[in-house]
Amino acid sequence: MCKISSTLKLCTCATKDPYSLKNYWILQRPHSRDEMILGETVLPHFLADGVDQFNQDTLLILLNEGNCFDVILDHREKDTLELHLSCKEKNLVYAFDFKNGKWKLSEYDPFANHDEVKHGKVGRAFTA
Repeated sequence: MCKISSTLKLCTCATKDPYSLKNYWILQRPHSRDEMILGETVLPHFLADGVDQFNQDTLLILLNEGNCFDVILDHREKDTLELHLSCKEKNLVYAFDFKNGKWKLSEYDPFANHDEVKHGKVGRAFTA
Protein backbone atom coordinates (compact mmCIF):
# COMPACT_ATOMS: atom_id res chain seq x y z
CA MET A 1 0.00 0.00 0.00
CA CYS A 2 3.07 2.27 0.27
CA LYS A 3 2.10 3.91 3.59
CA ILE A 4 4.97 5.42 5.56
CA SER A 5 5.76 3.58 8.79
CA SER A 6 5.64 5.40 12.13
CA THR A 7 8.94 3.64 12.95
CA LEU A 8 10.80 5.05 9.94
CA LYS A 9 14.50 5.67 10.70
CA LEU A 10 16.96 7.90 8.84
CA CYS A 11 20.31 6.19 9.27
CA THR A 12 23.64 7.99 8.82
CA CYS A 13 25.40 4.65 8.35
CA ALA A 14 28.48 4.69 6.11
CA THR A 15 27.15 4.75 2.58
CA LYS A 16 29.42 5.92 -0.22
CA ASP A 17 26.68 5.99 -2.85
CA PRO A 18 23.19 6.57 -1.46
CA TYR A 19 21.78 6.63 -5.01
CA SER A 20 22.40 2.89 -5.26
CA LEU A 21 20.09 2.22 -2.30
CA LYS A 22 16.40 1.37 -2.64
CA ASN A 23 15.45 3.93 0.04
CA TYR A 24 17.73 6.85 0.90
CA TRP A 25 17.77 10.42 2.20
CA ILE A 26 19.88 13.49 1.42
CA LEU A 27 20.35 16.61 3.55
CA GLN A 28 21.40 19.67 1.53
CA ARG A 29 22.29 23.33 2.12
CA PRO A 30 21.94 26.18 -0.36
CA HIS A 31 25.09 27.67 -1.82
CA SER A 32 25.73 30.82 -3.77
CA ARG A 33 27.76 29.44 -6.66
CA ASP A 34 26.28 30.27 -10.02
CA GLU A 35 25.88 26.98 -11.87
CA MET A 36 23.62 25.51 -14.51
CA ILE A 37 22.27 22.03 -13.86
CA LEU A 38 20.95 19.77 -16.58
CA GLY A 39 18.87 16.66 -16.15
CA GLU A 40 15.66 14.95 -17.02
CA THR A 41 12.25 15.19 -15.46
CA VAL A 42 10.78 12.40 -13.37
CA LEU A 43 7.08 11.78 -13.80
CA PRO A 44 5.01 12.03 -10.63
CA HIS A 45 3.95 8.91 -8.77
CA PHE A 46 0.35 7.97 -8.22
CA LEU A 47 -0.79 6.44 -4.96
CA ALA A 48 -4.20 5.35 -3.75
CA ASP A 49 -6.50 8.14 -2.59
CA GLY A 50 -5.36 9.59 0.70
CA VAL A 51 -2.07 7.66 0.89
CA ASP A 52 0.14 10.51 -0.33
CA GLN A 53 -1.44 12.94 2.17
CA PHE A 54 -1.07 10.33 4.94
CA ASN A 55 2.62 9.95 4.02
CA GLN A 56 3.24 13.70 4.02
CA ASP A 57 1.52 14.15 7.39
CA THR A 58 3.36 11.17 8.94
CA LEU A 59 6.75 12.34 7.68
CA LEU A 60 6.19 15.87 9.00
CA ILE A 61 5.28 14.53 12.44
CA LEU A 62 8.32 12.20 12.54
CA LEU A 63 10.74 14.89 11.34
CA ASN A 64 9.47 17.56 13.73
CA GLU A 65 9.39 15.21 16.73
CA GLY A 66 13.12 14.88 16.08
CA ASN A 67 13.50 11.16 16.68
CA CYS A 68 13.70 9.71 13.18
CA PHE A 69 17.43 10.44 12.65
CA ASP A 70 19.83 7.97 14.28
CA VAL A 71 22.10 10.85 15.40
CA ILE A 72 21.57 14.50 16.28
CA LEU A 73 22.18 16.67 13.22
CA ASP A 74 22.73 20.41 13.14
CA HIS A 75 19.81 21.49 10.97
CA ARG A 76 20.10 25.04 9.69
CA GLU A 77 17.65 27.52 8.26
CA LYS A 78 16.96 26.74 4.56
CA ASP A 79 18.31 23.17 4.76
CA THR A 80 16.54 20.80 2.39
CA LEU A 81 15.82 17.14 3.11
CA GLU A 82 14.90 14.73 0.33
CA LEU A 83 13.54 11.24 0.96
CA HIS A 84 13.79 8.90 -2.03
CA LEU A 85 11.69 5.80 -1.52
CA SER A 86 10.82 2.80 -3.65
CA CYS A 87 7.58 0.90 -3.14
CA LYS A 88 5.92 -1.55 -5.48
CA GLU A 89 7.81 -0.25 -8.52
CA LYS A 90 6.92 3.34 -7.64
CA ASN A 91 9.65 5.90 -7.00
CA LEU A 92 8.44 8.31 -4.33
CA VAL A 93 10.25 11.53 -3.48
CA TYR A 94 9.30 13.75 -0.57
CA ALA A 95 11.05 17.08 0.03
CA PHE A 96 11.15 19.29 3.11
CA ASP A 97 12.67 22.68 3.95
CA PHE A 98 13.87 23.66 7.43
CA LYS A 99 12.29 27.03 8.32
CA ASN A 100 11.89 28.69 11.72
CA GLY A 101 13.12 25.58 13.54
CA LYS A 102 10.67 23.19 11.84
CA TRP A 103 10.52 20.99 8.77
CA LYS A 104 7.94 22.13 6.21
CA LEU A 105 6.74 20.21 3.18
CA SER A 106 8.15 21.59 -0.07
CA GLU A 107 8.21 20.76 -3.76
CA TYR A 108 10.98 18.41 -4.88
CA ASP A 109 13.37 20.33 -7.13
CA PRO A 110 15.99 18.08 -8.73
CA PHE A 111 17.70 21.18 -10.18
CA ALA A 112 18.07 23.10 -6.90
CA ASN A 113 21.42 24.76 -6.27
CA HIS A 114 22.49 22.95 -3.07
CA ASP A 115 25.50 21.25 -1.51
CA GLU A 116 25.05 17.80 -0.04
CA VAL A 117 25.75 17.85 3.70
CA LYS A 118 24.79 14.33 4.79
CA HIS A 119 23.07 11.27 3.38
CA GLY A 120 22.08 7.79 4.39
CA LYS A 121 19.72 4.88 4.25
CA VAL A 122 16.03 4.99 5.12
CA GLY A 123 15.12 2.06 7.36
CA ARG A 124 11.64 0.70 8.10
CA ALA A 125 10.17 2.99 5.46
CA PHE A 126 6.75 1.37 4.98
CA THR A 127 4.12 -0.39 7.05
CA ALA A 128 3.79 -4.12 6.54
